[in-house]
Amino acid sequence: MIAKEFLMQVRNRYEEIQEQKEYVDRIRDSLGVAGINYDSESCQGSSDPHSREHLLLKMIEEDKRLKKMNKDYAEFRVSVIDMIHNVSDSRDRKILYRVYIDFKSLYEVSSEMSYSYEYTRKIHLEALKNFTHMMSQHYPMMSVE
Repeated sequence: MIAKEFLMQVRNRYEEIQEQKEYVDRIRDSLGVAGINYDSESCQGSSDPHSREHLLLKMIEEDKRLKKMNKDYAEFRVSVIDMIHNVSDSRDRKILYRVYIDFKSLYEVSSEMSYSYEYTRKIHLEALKNFTHMMSQHYPMMSVE
């Protein structure tokens, strides 16, 4: 796996969490639409995939999954931040943090740092090389190329 692909996992995981949140919210909204039937004497489970009980169980299951995704994401993000922190050049660290942790484009970063886009692009490529080098020294068990 190349350095850029490795670092992009932070954003990819974040986007997966956002999709999962939307999914849970849609299920929650469906629960409101399904309503409650107070006519029945007992509350038994239903095999109907659209029943309120089924939707509630599905929402609970997917919400647990979302919580695990959030926990795993937080741990992974902190580990990537630590890795970036080990890059020796401060300018490289700033670029890597802004692009891969703050999810900013190179255009935004170039504007914030008062650099031309081309210069920022050049620094970014150099920062990725330096990140790869740092990874090979500090984290040899990881296959970042």
